[in-house]
Amino acid sequence: MFAAHLLAAFARNRQELDVFGVPSIDTGQRWFQYANTGRGGPLPDPEGTPLPLVAARNQVAFPDQGALLAMLAPDPDDVLARRSAMVAAALDRLAGHPDPDQLTQSLFALVQREVERAEYRREPLTDQEIVDLACALAHVDVRDRCLTFALGHRAAAAERLWTELTRACPAPECAEPAVLLALFAYIRGNVSLAILAQRHAESTVPDHRLATLIRMALDAGAPSSMIHGLAEKAQQRFGTATPRSDSSDA
Repeated sequence: MFAAHLLAAFARNRQELDVFGVPSIDTGQRWFQYANTGRGGPLPDPEGTPLPLVAARNQVAFPDQGALLAMLAPDPDDVLARRSAMVAAALDRLAGHPDPDQLTQSLFALVQREVERAEYRREPLTDQEIVDLACALAHVDVRDRCLTFALGHRAAAAERLWTELTRACPAPECAEPAVLLALFAYIRGNVSLAILAQRHAESTVPDHRLATLIRMALDAGAPSSMIHGLAEKAQQRFGTATPRSDSSDA
């Protein structure tokens, strides 16, 4: 359905476009052309085609804004209230840490592990995992360093994690994964998702500086390359674009 709408939109603007589909990225699956379903053939070894790269981006087309809103719908109030109390207690404990730099490294390593795990994890995060991640992203240096994931091969996994945390974290901590989600969506050109995630962050924390900057960029129609530049600056600042979960990063 999305492909048909996309073809119609390009046709209205007199732009030629070919759209192809395949049921799954497996040898022998039949590929087809949406404009001419009679055109197609068996898929060769996927490792020798660009298709795995497209699939790895994990980009999902949503039929309407309602589907996007549902994707970001917060968890039930009682669940969020329980997590909020846990987050408050955890932040109190972290406030007394004697070495801020070591704390930042430790918290980023925790987020890094969860980004890597998001590539294959199928079960939802536990309350404690959500609380730990909410506390980590509440530290501005940790959140900003997470921009480096947008430049690496784990960008899609990171975006899935930010999406889950936007729903699962209580306020005001949910604003941090929401701004990361807005930035990641903006970089890959999903402006609709970027707008909704930005609004979610700003409605939660009205004076959120990064959310305000993202809104200004969206309102001005700034190109995604500008947002990509933020990730590059984060890479220069923190010295890594594709962090690894080994002891040197902990």
